[in-house]
Amino acid sequence: MFSKSKILVDCHFLDGLDLPVFIKDLNGEYLYCNRPFGVFLDIPIEQVIGLTDSDIRPKKLSAIYAKANEELFGLDKAESHQLIANESAAQKKVVFKKVPLFNVDNHVIGWITSINDAGFLSKDSLANNNKLTPKENEVLSLLSMGLSVKSIATELGISHHTVSHHLKEVYTKLDAHSKNEAIFKAYS
Repeated sequence: MFSKSKILVDCHFLDGLDLPVFIKDLNGEYLYCNRPFGVFLDIPIEQVIGLTDSDIRPKKLSAIYAKANEELFGLDKAESHQLIANESAAQKKVVFKKVPLFNVDNHVIGWITSINDAGFLSKDSLANNNKLTPKENEVLSLLSMGLSVKSIATELGISHHTVSHHLKEVYTKLDAHSKNEAIFKAYS
């Protein structure tokens, strides 16, 4: 059993899941993780508890996760969110489903997260949302792979202003207010 700030989670249930699951507090500290999460990280789970992403992940990847977490911390109701992140240069798509964890006073005190490995994808197979034009899908795919606006412009041979215009259209068409929200809505 895991208990903190008047909450109780049956970790035996979480230990029995085949997919990686972890619990973090609002400071990003790992409070719990199951064995599949240790396999996912290639680190014994005993070495994860009490640490943050910046302690166990490469700097660039931990910065991506920190930014995604910041967008979630303002939420005060139960919602699921997905983050598409590249775990390697092989363009492995990993989907994080995060749900706020509440104490008995209905205050968010952390996040419980599951990870789904969606396999290895090419940039052409990432986004195919029929609300978006082919170019908008392509720009969103490259953005979800971690490329910056400038890098997307170079990759597509267009100006960074044009990329920004495409992203503005994507946000409008998907009624999204952030990169992660646009990616989530496009892949949902």
